[in-house]
Amino acid sequence: MNYYDKTLSALNEIKNGDENMLALFAFGSFVTKESVSKNYKEIRVFDGSQFVFSKFDLINIYPDIDIICVSKDIKKTANSFDEKILDVFGHYITINLLNKEVFEKELFSDHPNAIKRILLYRELLIMKGAEYINKLKVEVKKIETRTDSIFQQEFDFRKEYLKLFAKNHVPSMMITNEEYERLFPHFLKFITGHLLGGFPEDRIKLVYPEPMDMKASINLSDTKLEKLI
Repeated sequence: MNYYDKTLSALNEIKNGDENMLALFAFGSFVTKESVSKNYKEIRVFDGSQFVFSKFDLINIYPDIDIICVSKDIKKTANSFDEKILDVFGHYITINLLNKEVFEKELFSDHPNAIKRILLYRELLIMKGAEYINKLKVEVKKIETRTDSIFQQEFDFRKEYLKLFAKNHVPSMMITNEEYERLFPHFLKFITGHLLGGFPEDRIKLVYPEPMDMKASINLSDTKLEKLI
């Protein structure tokens, strides 16, 4: 039995037993089989409202399974996951839980948010609700915008850009505001809050066995100065 077997068995038990669950699907490196053993932890540095740079530190990581779950009662479904996913070793599991209204609102947004782009551009492993998800994929494709595709191109380019440094074992690096403007202008708008490119706040996020803590931010205007003598 490999690391994933117990997790997949638990997911199967949950999806069969949870009457509130409308859809359950995985995406990302677990589906495409492109897991890596090293990745960068990112710290985004601001000075007041001005974004300054992202600092990246290379760390060893376990592979992860990224999952989206749509439920009529996300709190009850979250309890189902907590009760069944008890033995996680050698990998992480990240589950974003949304109700039907929030899920569909994200899909038909004018912004290139994460939910919309995942259905548009990512390979999915659908474990429950295939008819529902496949029907929505067709409808979302009809309202795809140029901003959606450009943002996804920048998202993928940024990921490959970082992978190149990781492959060459660069322990630490930075991408400045100016470099973002040149290489990833739409992603910069996401960082500065001018474009919605992430997951909605109105969700439950579960991570097993513990949070991965791969992203953080710091604001220089809020930090205390230490006097040097």
